Amino acid sequence: NAPAGRLTTLVYPDDFTVNERPTIAEMSLREHGGITYKYYRGTPQWEFGFGLSYTTFSFKAVTTQVNVTTSAMAEHFPVYYRTQGAMPSPALYEVEATNTGKVASDVVVLGFVSSDHPDAPANKELFGYERVHLAPGETTTVRLSIPAQVLSLVDDKGQERILPGTYNVEFGVEGAAEKTPAKAQLLVQGPPSDLFSLAQSRLQHAQAAEP
Repeated sequence: NAPAGRLTTLVYPDDFTVNERPTIAEMSLREHGGITYKYYRGTPQWEFGFGLSYTTFSFKAVTTQVNVTTSAMAEHFPVYYRTQGAMPSPALYEVEATNTGKVASDVVVLGFVSSDHPDAPANKELFGYERVHLAPGETTTVRLSIPAQVLSLVDDKGQERILPGTYNVEFGVEGAAEKTPAKAQLLVQGPPSDLFSLAQSRLQHAQAAEP
C-alpha cells in the first residue's frame, strides 16, 4: 500500500514575505497579491491540495453539467446545517477515480468551484472531498455535492446571496498524483436568492434591545 495525503495549505514562494508581504500585520485576503489558496495571485511552490503517491490516478467527471435554480440552492442552505452535511445539495456530481498505476493506494478526491462574479474568490474554492482505497486498475465512483454555503457570495454590504451564472467545477489538482483535474460545469438560473443580510440583522438586534 502507498501513503496518500494532500497539502492542507498553499506553499508560498521563497520571496513571498520580502516582495509581497513584508509585514506580518498585513492580513488583507485580497490586497497586495492576495493570501490563502483562494486569493493568492502569484505562483506558489505547491498548490493547496497537492499530493503525490507511489502510484498514479485518473479522474473522470461522469456528471459534466448540472442545472439548478437559485431557489433550490437557497432551500438547501438550512438543510446542510440540520443534517450536518449528510444530505447532498441539488448540485451533485459523480466522479470516477481510477488507479492507473501498479500499487494499491488511498486517494483523496477533491472538488473545487470557481466563478467570475466580482465577489467570488480570485481562485477556486474547495467544496467537498472523499477518500477511497483503490487496487491497481480499480475504478470507483465518488459522489460530491456543492453546498449552498460554498456557492453563496457576500458583497461589501454584508449581503449573502446565491447568484445565477455559470460556475466552473474541478476534481483534483494539476500536477498531483492524478496529473490532470476532471472538469465540469454548474449552471445556476433564476433571480438572486438572499440568504443573509447584515443590515437586516443589525436592525433586528437593535429593535430587540429597545426597552
